[in-house]
Amino acid sequence: MGAGVKSMITLSFMFAMSFTCVILACALPDFSDGKWYPMFVILPFVLAPLPMCIVNRVGGGDDVFQTGSTASQDVGYFLTAFFVISAFGIPVVLAHAGTIAIGSMLLTLAGSFLFYVSLFAYSYLFNDESAF
Repeated sequence: MGAGVKSMITLSFMFAMSFTCVILACALPDFSDGKWYPMFVILPFVLAPLPMCIVNRVGGGDDVFQTGSTASQDVGYFLTAFFVISAFGIPVVLAHAGTIAIGSMLLTLAGSFLFYVSLFAYSYLFNDESAF
């Protein structure tokens, strides 16, 4: 499946919008009151792709969408799912505790959604299965 310049520009825009939503959740005075706690979701953003990258590198599997799995792939899937759920759970828990405003939580959740949709689209569009 070929991916061109338009898809790369769209994915770059989605990545930029995801980080913009998270920064706005912290910076807007109506939502934050000087609290930068929603920036904690940046940590799961960075850590989420790492388990699968390490598993694919060590295990030799290049295809994320392959059939069958090994124990190391299952651990990679589990850790990736843990980080993805954490990115959605952190703002909800912070809003429930009253640390951040509901609007800040919604902006952070929108940013998380955009980030992970664009990450999945990147791994789907730029799968190098046809290169071999």
